[in-house]
Amino acid sequence: MLIKLGSNISEVSGTVAGNTFQKSQGGYQVRNKPAYKRQPSVSQQLIRSIHKTLLSAWSNLTPNQISLWNSFAQVTPIRGKFGDKHFLSGQAIFLKYQFIYAFNGLPLISSPYLYNQVPLGPEMIVNGSFNSSTNWTISAPWNISNGTANYNNTSANHLYQLVSIPANTNFLLKFEILNAPGLANFRLFNNSGSSLFKAPYNTLFTLPAGFYSWLVKSNIVSSRFRFYGYTSGTLFSVDNISLKLINS
Repeated sequence: MLIKLGSNISEVSGTVAGNTFQKSQGGYQVRNKPAYKRQPSVSQQLIRSIHKTLLSAWSNLTPNQISLWNSFAQVTPIRGKFGDKHFLSGQAIFLKYQFIYAFNGLPLISSPYLYNQVPLGPEMIVNGSFNSSTNWTISAPWNISNGTANYNNTSANHLYQLVSIPANTNFLLKFEILNAPGLANFRLFNNSGSSLFKAPYNTLFTLPAGFYSWLVKSNIVSSRFRFYGYTSGTLFSVDNISLKLINS
């Protein structure tokens, strides 16, 4: 459709309310711009499905159960990505804590105080406290000294341990980041160079110093546990690595 501009308007372009204005040889035209709908990925669909399930589970809690989660949230700050502390609502805590259980097909916990308290198998990491370099293979710029594994941030590389990890299996992973003046950047890989664990633990981590406890699910069969440091962060140390099978 051709349009005629008034005396106060000399030029028009862009899109307003789905209508695109453009100049052609015949004058200015307006065309309807189609609305593009992006199809959500498989991972997005899964996360939305789990979120919907957890919202339904929250709505089915008894008043006493809701009070328990609300009371817990009022006294339990959550540490953010950069180490800052803030408080969430009882429902937000419920969704945050229950997600990893639902994602791994485990029963939901009845109390926030049961978070990470799951039936566990024996320890799979040997010498996770780095009392020596025994059982670990290190590559520069990693070194093991003073009871920690240390990454000096001069090049990207790893340290690893030989350990048999089956595919599609739930684990409790614990570790501690220390001596990091900024954010530690690292990934967890298997022997083939792909992510050791499935989403959301298959990405580059950017974490401040602290103790971490994650419920994770293995990706494919692996014979190595690889801790890979990246120079996009800061120097850091890692200690107290623990990996235990969840007996669901």
